[in-house]
Amino acid sequence: MTCSKEVFRADLFDTSEKYDQANDFTSYHTELDFESLYPDQKSALNEIENFIKSEDEKIFILQGTSLSGKTC
Repeated sequence: MTCSKEVFRADLFDTSEKYDQANDFTSYHTELDFESLYPDQKSALNEIENFIKSEDEKIFILQGTSLSGKTC
């Protein structure tokens, strides 16, 4: 009996990539019914908005279990 397994190998990570300029999302607009969100989603959205507007904050981690509403 022989078993075979397909192995995926990713390309090496290129640490020399430069990102000197961030993308400009200041003109991005979407329709959102803020009132239809759950309280914790509203809170998370406010945190994200404060982060985006902040000049000091550089890293934002959005975490949560699957199906917890991170994409809403």
